[in-house]
Amino acid sequence: MTEGDNSLFDLGDKDEEFTIELKVKKNKGPNNTYRFPNYPSFIGKREKWESGAPTNGWIMAFKDDYWMFNGRGPNGSGEVNGPKLNNATWNNVTVVGTVTSDGKRLIKTYTNGLPGNEIDVSGWGAINSPAKFRLGLMNGNSNWNEGDYYIADVRFWKIALPESVISQYNCQVGISDDHPYYQNLAANWPVFGTVTNGLLYDEGPFGNTLKVGNSTYEISKLNDFLCAPSVETISTLVPKNTDITAQIFSWLQIARQESWQLDGRVWVDK
Repeated sequence: MTEGDNSLFDLGDKDEEFTIELKVKKNKGPNNTYRFPNYPSFIGKREKWESGAPTNGWIMAFKDDYWMFNGRGPNGSGEVNGPKLNNATWNNVTVVGTVTSDGKRLIKTYTNGLPGNEIDVSGWGAINSPAKFRLGLMNGNSNWNEGDYYIADVRFWKIALPESVISQYNCQVGISDDHPYYQNLAANWPVFGTVTNGLLYDEGPFGNTLKVGNSTYEISKLNDFLCAPSVETISTLVPKNTDITAQIFSWLQIARQESWQLDGRVWVDK
């Protein structure tokens, strides 16, 4: 998808903060696995994304079982990996640019609200580009465009969201004005249900409408959840047999005694 030509989506110099978050879902790639051997981008503002990454700007791209942020300014460049992605389901990926109390500029990654790696970009200079902001695959002359994936719930903030807020809201679909940092929201593309006549509408304050650049891109409402739990965490999200007794005592308003040695979690108290 292409592109609004708004400098709002430049990441600026060492005194500027930002947060970029979106939901992604990988489909099986050309090797019939969820590991993309090259580095297909899924969002960015850069003239080209190819071997050597010679142009200034930034991208977020898939990398094997992970994802990464790669950026370049006039004085430096580099990349930082995000935590591992769950296969065949939606993941929330977040990159945060924050300025520390001692003047350092760090870029941090999160997957599904969990913190990953960080990189010091204090000396890079302004991570800006004359290229247009873009969702989807970036221009380039390499084979770094072999990736099959979905995107939804894209948000761009002009502030470094705290880790507690990222963790609390990472699974939320959509954004409302009761979000504690709503006033810092620069753009919001739900993607699903907001495409008309080849245009992707921004529900944020500046209305940066994007043009769908390829008519073959599928814009559809999927039947799966935008934030399904992983196999590893689902057991913590649903009641288990050991919870039944605790739940019954709670409904009867009978306080459990420690001497009873009952395990179990109370899911609702009314």
